[in-house]
Amino acid sequence: MIESGILEIIKDSQRLTQLADEFRQGRDIGDLLALLNAEHHDIVTIGAWIAGEITIDPAKAQPFISRLQQLVNHKVPAIRFNAIGAIFPFLDRSDPAAREMLVRLSADSNEGVRRIAQAALTRMSQM
Repeated sequence: MIESGILEIIKDSQRLTQLADEFRQGRDIGDLLALLNAEHHDIVTIGAWIAGEITIDPAKAQPFISRLQQLVNHKVPAIRFNAIGAIFPFLDRSDPAAREMLVRLSADSNEGVRRIAQAALTRMSQM
């Protein structure tokens, strides 16, 4: 399973980039969902980062969107940060819940999460 190999490459940025490239080149998107659903927070963080780095077909995106909506509330700031970046392309600027989520995250205890949420909120307002 993909999860078992991820822990071995976490500290090697070149191998992480290669993994992201595999998804960019068409690796089974189900493997990415497995990363987002993993129990180890480092694996989930990488999955959310990759999800933000690739283009996901909107027709196949609903399981990812649902999971990313859960992950923006995760206790680990890096997961929240990456989940915001990954979910942003799927947010509907006319949806009050999306705006409310970004407003709430704009007051997050983690500076990185606050900044990305504020930037997303600003960008959403300009669309």
